[in-house]
Amino acid sequence: MPGSIPASLIVGIGEVLWDVYPDDRFLGGAPANVIWNAAGLNKPAVMVSRVGQDEWGVAALQSMAARGISTDYIQRDPDIPTGQVHVTLDARGVPSFKCDRNAAYHNLQPEESWNDLIPRVGAVVFGTTGQLESQGRESTQYFIRRVLTGLKVFDINIRGRARTSLQIAEDSMHMADIVKVNDEELCVLREEFTANSVNDVEAAQQVIQRYNLAALLITFGPQGAAVVTPETILYTPGYAIEPVDTTGAGDAFTTGYVVKTLEQQSLSQCLGYANAMAAFHATLRGGTPDFSAGHVAEFQHKSNERITNPAWMPWLVEDC
Repeated sequence: MPGSIPASLIVGIGEVLWDVYPDDRFLGGAPANVIWNAAGLNKPAVMVSRVGQDEWGVAALQSMAARGISTDYIQRDPDIPTGQVHVTLDARGVPSFKCDRNAAYHNLQPEESWNDLIPRVGAVVFGTTGQLESQGRESTQYFIRRVLTGLKVFDINIRGRARTSLQIAEDSMHMADIVKVNDEELCVLREEFTANSVNDVEAAQQVIQRYNLAALLITFGPQGAAVVTPETILYTPGYAIEPVDTTGAGDAFTTGYVVKTLEQQSLSQCLGYANAMAAFHATLRGGTPDFSAGHVAEFQHKSNERITNPAWMPWLVEDC
């Protein structure tokens, strides 16, 4: 039986893997990145996934435990290896990924212990990658459908427009309360899932209506981020930084937004903190760097120069 878990916690379900750089490796996977970040902000965090019975799996479990992340719900697969992604960075710190498809997280199995975990979920974060194979998809959706009170946050994370990925996105948005996209993914949504929208703002509003979302979160890289709800639109500019590695910056944004939402902060405070956290994260290396809430607060207070997205300036909020 898993150990004592707080009554309201942040859960990630899906891929735990290693981002393998030419000269280093970092724990990774979008939901795992969120959970890592949440633990860095002193929030109770649990990961639901599957790793191999190999050195990479042992290292993943040890890294998460050292970060204060519960690994009680991470399964061990006797036959399939721990996932790996090979990462290269361009001159701007923007990553390219080459994924190994044979990965243990694709074989995630439902467990009876989930019945104890699910009622304690404050927010659960899930994505596309962990659902690319049928077993992982069935198990992830089984879990998500049973979360009745916690926030369900879907990071669309579409790479390309493979029909399977688009169908996973469609199904997952129907289950989600909050969906997170970047500007490129918003273009995919506009072209694949909306009708007669002439710009990104109208596309976002149509997505909100079609999937009955509480919020659509949109990141614009160095140009900041926006949140669209059924009632309002808010935009905040990006921070002028020298990026080191943008791997996982979007996951840092998701973390910041979820954490502040669970703290019942205002919409503008949630957006502003998420935006700052993503920018700060991009000044560090790897998807799971070591940082604390104090580091994020210091970055917010010291960083003044901003970069705007002109198309979203009509919805600028000043106190972000």
